[in-house]
Amino acid sequence: MSAWRFAAASLAAGLLFACSTAPVAPRPERSSLERFVLDGRLAISQPSGANTVRINWDHGARQDRIGFYSPLGSQLALLSRDDAGARWEAADGEVTEAASIDDLVVYLTEFFVPVDALSRWVRGRVSDHARAIGLDAQGRLLQAEDAGWQVRILAYENETPNALPRTLEVRRDAMRVRLVIEEWHL
Repeated sequence: MSAWRFAAASLAAGLLFACSTAPVAPRPERSSLERFVLDGRLAISQPSGANTVRINWDHGARQDRIGFYSPLGSQLALLSRDDAGARWEAADGEVTEAASIDDLVVYLTEFFVPVDALSRWVRGRVSDHARAIGLDAQGRLLQAEDAGWQVRILAYENETPNALPRTLEVRRDAMRVRLVIEEWHL
C-alpha cells in the first residue's frame, strides 16, 4: 500500500473512531422544552376535502415559521408569526396577513386550528385546563381533551420517559389533523 493510501485510510479510520466516541449532548427534559424544529408530514381532513403536505416547523416562544412542501419537496407556502402578527406567503407570491396566526389559519381554512395549542401537543403537553387526560406507564401523554379538541398521541419516538411524540392526531367536530414527525431538532 502506498504511503498516500495508508495516510488516507488512517485518516478515515480516525474520523470514524472520533465520530463513534463523540459525546452525545443531553436532550432537554420534554417538560422544559420551549424551542424546537421538526420535520414531518401533516394531513388535514375536513368536510371540503383532505390535504397532505410535508412541513418544517421552527417554533420559539415568540415566533413560528412553518414551511409547507409538496411530496416532491417544492415549497408551497410559508406561515409565520412574530410580535408584529402573522403572515402567509404562497409560492405564487400571494401574501396574506392577520393580527394572529390563529386568525390567519381560520381565514385560510375556514376552521379554527389553535397553533399555540398544537405546539404544546407536539411536545406531549396539554394546557392547565385539559381534562380526560390519559397517560402511559412512563407518565407520557396518550390522550386528552384540550381547548375543545380531542388529542391523541399514537406513537412516541422510543420507549424512554423523555421521548417526544412521533405521531399525533387531533380532532374537533369534522376536522382532523394528523402529524407524523420524522425528525426533531432541539
